[in-house]
Amino acid sequence: MATGFTTVSSTSLKDSTGTLIDSATISFQPVSNKGAVISFRAGGGGQVVAAPVSAIVENGVFTVQLADTTLTSPINVGYRVTVIHNVTGKSLLGPGYECVQPSGAAWSFDTYDPILDANVTVSTGPQGLVGPRGNAGPQGPAGPAGADGTITADSVSGNFTVPNTLSAALTNFAITHINDNSWTSAGQTRFTQGNTNLIQYGTGINDYGSRWTLTINSSTITQSYTRGIAQCQSYQLMSRAMGDRAGVYAYVTGAFGATNQSDEGASGSSWQIREDSAYFVGTVAVAPPTTGDPTTSNINQTLAWSSGTTWMADQSTLLNISRPILSGNFSGAPAVFAIATGLNVIKVPVTGVTLPKATAWGSATGFTAMNTPPTVYAEQTLTVKVGQIDGAYSPFVAGYAMIACNGMPQQTYIISAGDIDSNGNQPIVALVRNNFAGTALLIQGGAAGSYLSMDAIYSTTQMRTTLPCLGSIDGTNLLYVAYIASALWTGPMSPYGAQTSSGANSGFTLYPGAELVELPPQAGAATTSSSAGAEWYAATIEVNNVDWAVGDHIENPRPYIFSGAALTGALIVDSPAAAGSRASGLLVGIGGKNMSGAYSLARLQNSNQLSLYSGAGGYLPSAPTAISIAGPIGPVISVRNLPVNLDPIILVNDAAPTGNWTFINIPGAVWTRRAASGWIAQPTSYFGQVYASRITGSSSQDGQVALGFVEKMSSVETQRLIMASPALVTSDVANTVKITDTGIYRMNSDGTTKKFIPWQDVPS
Repeated sequence: MATGFTTVSSTSLKDSTGTLIDSATISFQPVSNKGAVISFRAGGGGQVVAAPVSAIVENGVFTVQLADTTLTSPINVGYRVTVIHNVTGKSLLGPGYECVQPSGAAWSFDTYDPILDANVTVSTGPQGLVGPRGNAGPQGPAGPAGADGTITADSVSGNFTVPNTLSAALTNFAITHINDNSWTSAGQTRFTQGNTNLIQYGTGINDYGSRWTLTINSSTITQSYTRGIAQCQSYQLMSRAMGDRAGVYAYVTGAFGATNQSDEGASGSSWQIREDSAYFVGTVAVAPPTTGDPTTSNINQTLAWSSGTTWMADQSTLLNISRPILSGNFSGAPAVFAIATGLNVIKVPVTGVTLPKATAWGSATGFTAMNTPPTVYAEQTLTVKVGQIDGAYSPFVAGYAMIACNGMPQQTYIISAGDIDSNGNQPIVALVRNNFAGTALLIQGGAAGSYLSMDAIYSTTQMRTTLPCLGSIDGTNLLYVAYIASALWTGPMSPYGAQTSSGANSGFTLYPGAELVELPPQAGAATTSSSAGAEWYAATIEVNNVDWAVGDHIENPRPYIFSGAALTGALIVDSPAAAGSRASGLLVGIGGKNMSGAYSLARLQNSNQLSLYSGAGGYLPSAPTAISIAGPIGPVISVRNLPVNLDPIILVNDAAPTGNWTFINIPGAVWTRRAASGWIAQPTSYFGQVYASRITGSSSQDGQVALGFVEKMSSVETQRLIMASPALVTSDVANTVKITDTGIYRMNSDGTTKKFIPWQDVPS
């Protein structure tokens, strides 16, 4: 500390109830004995300006350095002290203390006796010298280690392992990693972290480059490497009274603008949901141990990283790319293969390859509920209704197999198998680790336990699919599992690779692999081999019979289906609602004197290149739907207060892609852009009277066609406008409209003309 200064501090600034003061600012203003703001010379030399000195008070604690008032010139300068609450702006010391005179190396504000009479000089003698510090005493012996048990903690900093369960949520602690080994009947362990207020001021950095001054009032980073639900922030508001309520409510006010590279401007809320495009790629560094015990043999992997991320994903798949099992093509659409009520898998015919047949298959029952980590296997006695292969019952034997039940397939090992009775039932004892219930498909031999990857998907995305494969029963149909939200998915695995009967998009490859069930505490932390000096990565996989040889190329691609939304919300109200109420599932409002066509209430933008989509050189079935509306709903689009400048309600850019594509598809009419003829409409409803007109004159709309019809539904005729076309359209398709230079025709189903209406010219 500089000569002539003293450290002023407090550890117990509180109110009359003893509650410590928080979120406040204490200020010390240099004054004379008469209360005038002054400047002075410090005891160690140098001038001290009259500006006040402040410090933040948190939980009754503050520290600030001030000039020693016994060493100032003039001597005995005082400080006017005030305390202001940062949130309410109220003064917590009332009129404050007018003449506080700290001195010495350290001075405690807690022990200060206020002198209420102004202009009284407080004389304090000089502080004596600090005596020498004595030697440290000997350290006592370490106490006995406590047994693992319940942890109750607050204000914990560092790394720790949870050996059992947490008694309550932890708050106000900073950790880098948690090894959560808690497995209870509830199966829930909660961790909570909090941050404090932040006040920032100064010049900042914004230098047209990559350097920025970043201000974050509350920031939470959650790195989740454990299967289950992960939430970075979670709120719950429970209201029992009338008034404005919001789960998250924010005011963003200030001076905004976009400058340099700060092109995002001001946002009420900004987020990005993004899947990792890279994944762990490496090789087998050490051959996994083969112990003869299926619960320990072949499951501990030591991997060497090659490229991509340096971590792996829990509950994803480790594929052995060096040992593909077979390749072929789909020769038909996928269908449901049902073996029991509520249990379905997918089957699809293949061509170009003969699938190895399973040696046994059937429906298994008798599962016991599991509530253990995914690395723990239990021997369970099951009853299997054995299915036939080539017209005969084929029994299960001891060895590896595959279980599939809803969305939880797993590889297993059959410990023992009994005889098949007269009803086709066979008792077995198998290793189970997932929480199965009801009926499951059990299949053994062939390609059971492999993973299905679509060639077209990999060609486009450079990421293989990892669909659990159950092999084949008949050698011509492939069985696999694809679930999303517990529903069987029989559609294309990706728009990049529709399952077609021919063509490049129907190709597939089967790879051996296994599910990742446990990762290191740091989720991919590297360990160093003392012999090779290379970075190694540990992983534990499920029971499997894959041949993992040193040097084999392995990959850990992402799971095969991703579902989600950038913004998800639901408004659920059961109380009576007044007609015309203003509640909405989504409410967006804009304002401001300069709000114009430069702003949009909502903007939907697809950043993919047009070449990816059908009709434009790609092979996607279709571009994403801009707005999808489902369920009972009133008017699809309700427009009120039409724009006075007659801007279009729907505007289609002239720079439309080549080819044919549908713009509006509504039962009754389809608006389609044809590459050769522009916009046409193909009515699909019953036609009564058809009418048409063509604008003539000198306007820019000369020659534009308007087409309408009278639709008859439930004996009620309603006139509807179908389309406006900038070009003449011809069509000889049955049940459509044909427009020629002479007029409009309604075509019958047999191709004959049903009705002809000549053109009616109207003034432009």
